[in-house]
Amino acid sequence: MRAKLFLLLSLLCAVGAAVGTYFYLERLKATYRQKAHYVSVVVAAQDIPVRTSLTPSLLKLQDLPSSCVHPLAVRRIEDAVGRVTTVPLVRGEVLLQSKLASSKDEKQELALSLQPGERAVTLAVNAVSGVGGVLKPGDRVDVVATFDLESQGTKTTYTALVASNVRVLALGSSGEKKPYDTVTLAVTPRQGALITLATERGSVRLFLRGPKEQEATQLLPVKLPDLLEAGKP
Repeated sequence: MRAKLFLLLSLLCAVGAAVGTYFYLERLKATYRQKAHYVSVVVAAQDIPVRTSLTPSLLKLQDLPSSCVHPLAVRRIEDAVGRVTTVPLVRGEVLLQSKLASSKDEKQELALSLQPGERAVTLAVNAVSGVGGVLKPGDRVDVVATFDLESQGTKTTYTALVASNVRVLALGSSGEKKPYDTVTLAVTPRQGALITLATERGSVRLFLRGPKEQEATQLLPVKLPDLLEAGKP
């Protein structure tokens, strides 16, 4: 009986010591945080490959003691958006100016943002074909073309999907403010050739995709008679 009581007292003392240590450390951290000067820096919210054009979803803010912050650390998310990584970044890594392409050289940034096998192609757009001026670099779009085909003296108008799930690289010209009248896309060489043909022979419209939709769109070409079938049950 005495041994059990001794064991119980020992356990209670151990628990009390652990709780006391925990609260002591919490008070110590609170005291240190009050005395230390903390600043916000931009860090990678996930692993980011090299040559990635940064978007807000890839970044987050984290508070660090000012004594631990590198002089080249990026302090605001808006200062990093649109910049291109020159090295891979791991989740939680602080963004440094030296790891991003210079914002002064937009042509270099555009080239750096292209992945192997990608090409940049620019389309002229208006308020309708350019999705009402709401596009942002990093968005994904489908490219749809409308054109006429003539066969045996009969002309038929078609609308067909030209490219799916392509990335928006840039909007407008350097220094241009909204509304933009051009959109630059990252495409494969074949997609680029198809888009070029579509713009030469017809009209092109962009469809904005949701950020969570990754699969390519499947769409068969449609023609004018299909409109008559659309309302049928």
